[in-house]
Amino acid sequence: MFLRTGLVLSGRGGALGRMLPIFRIGLGAPLGTGRQYWSWISLDDWVGGGAAPARCA
Repeated sequence: MFLRTGLVLSGRGGALGRMLPIFRIGLGAPLGTGRQYWSWISLDDWVGGGAAPARCA
C-alpha cells in the first residue's frame, strides 16, 4: 500500500522542522510567487490516516 499525501508539517519535526533552520540563517528563498496553493497535512493527521487502513484490515 502507498499513501499519497501532502507535505507533512509539524512544530516537532516533519518538513517544517527541516526547513526552518535554513530560512532562519538566511539561506531560504521564496518558492514561487506566494500566491499558489501548497497542500499540507499535520503530522498527527498523517499518522492517524496511515493507521486507519491497518485498523480496518
